[in-house]
Amino acid sequence: MIVPSANAKADLLQRHRLDDGRVHVIPHGADPFEAPGDDEVERVTSGFGIGGPFALFVGGIEPRKNLRALVEAFARIRDVDPWLVIAGGRVPWAPNGVETLRAQVDELPDDVGRRVVLAGYVTDEQKRGLMAGATTLAYPSLYEGFGFPVLEGFAAGVPVLTSTAASLPEVAGDAAISVEPDDLAGIEDGLARLFRDAELRERLITAGRARLPMFTWEGSAAATAEVLRGAAGRSAGSG
Repeated sequence: MIVPSANAKADLLQRHRLDDGRVHVIPHGADPFEAPGDDEVERVTSGFGIGGPFALFVGGIEPRKNLRALVEAFARIRDVDPWLVIAGGRVPWAPNGVETLRAQVDELPDDVGRRVVLAGYVTDEQKRGLMAGATTLAYPSLYEGFGFPVLEGFAAGVPVLTSTAASLPEVAGDAAISVEPDDLAGIEDGLARLFRDAELRERLITAGRARLPMFTWEGSAAATAEVLRGAAGRSAGSG
């Protein structure tokens, strides 16, 4: 059996009676980022009405993504006027997620609520424009089996804020600001630092790119092939 993270393996072994040696951790790979031109970034961001530097969340709208905490922490930021863009659509297992999120945003003070953009589902083209234009990628999830958006941020050259939950530290390493997912003050402080500190952003961008060679589809494919060869050999030996 193959899983994408050590945390996923630990969860699997905790819930099922399995031989530890038969569960193999093989991380996923990072897709290359095709950077759009400045004019395309401007077209996408202006199309969504984004009026300043912004933090970007990309993913399904569901409780596991911890968006309530992200919005609340964002609303507490002072001294700067950043924007928050939440790009993602409804998921079948949380049919009321979009309405719940919209209701939370509607309750924000006007000067904050106008700077929160609920972009809904976005196309690949729009996603590239948003990733290229973002000041930071914000992904303080409560649980992930792997955490693709963190890698996407690294590949796009966007500094990442994520959480210490589940598998996310395995992907992020020391190349992101990592906070406890229920620590509103920590999320607020991390976002504020990323908006204010250009040197910090550059340092995280460099560190993120340095981690990408650890997550390649070529490496994943080779490791998977090795596991399959081992399984085939055991099967033949027992036949």
